[in-house]
Amino acid sequence: MTDHARPAAASTSSAPTSASVSLKRLPELTRTAMWWTAIVIAVLTAGAVTLLWWPATAGLTGADLVKARLDALKIGLSIGVGSGGVVALYLAWRRQHSTEADLDNRERALAHQQDVAAITQPDPRTMPHIEQMPWVKSGLRQKHAELLMIAAE
Repeated sequence: MTDHARPAAASTSSAPTSASVSLKRLPELTRTAMWWTAIVIAVLTAGAVTLLWWPATAGLTGADLVKARLDALKIGLSIGVGSGGVVALYLAWRRQHSTEADLDNRERALAHQQDVAAITQPDPRTMPHIEQMPWVKSGLRQKHAELLMIAAE
């Protein structure tokens, strides 16, 4: 089922609003953590290649030895590339989480602005009386109008 073919009843859900749910901020990814991750991946790759290079090829000679060592090298490099892929997936997940948190913050800020605008908007029946008061100067009225325009956006 595509988004366009979804029934109207399914689009209105009782999920909590974005104003009531906030995403937890992730800890900052430091340079030290990135370097440690790279070092661990390099050590694991070198360990796998070393383990498969010497002990696994003991007693082999000639073409079998070359084939086994090339296979060991392929397996080790596959481990390194796979680990790099896992790190790339983790970084993509962090970017997605950060984007969603930013969107959540913007939605909550907009909801707050709309709430403030609804509260501060004067009653149309009392507006003529407010404008007649001596303390209401044109600059204040203009500032109030600007705030209403910002809130309406």
